[in-house]
Amino acid sequence: MYSILLVIALWITPNILPRRFGIPRFDPASFYSLQFGVGTASLLMTAGVLIKQNQQEKLAEQEDKDSVVWKTEKYNTEVEAPIFRITTNAFSLN
Repeated sequence: MYSILLVIALWITPNILPRRFGIPRFDPASFYSLQFGVGTASLLMTAGVLIKQNQQEKLAEQEDKDSVVWKTEKYNTEVEAPIFRITTNAFSLN
């Protein structure tokens, strides 16, 4: 963030104060090139953030599904299996 502000300051300063430093203007006072650069960077940054959020949402959904499957398997092994053995032993003809 600070690097972006530094670049903007270094872009604007030689264009506002060219007479004092003797530096020629490379982007006039309305700063069209700077506006284009900042707009393009913000567009790319927004697209990157949205893509990352989408990936994180899909990962969270997959983790939720995996959690449900794990809990179901745990229930099956800890609760249903012993009940099945008890009922099987109770009704066996041995």
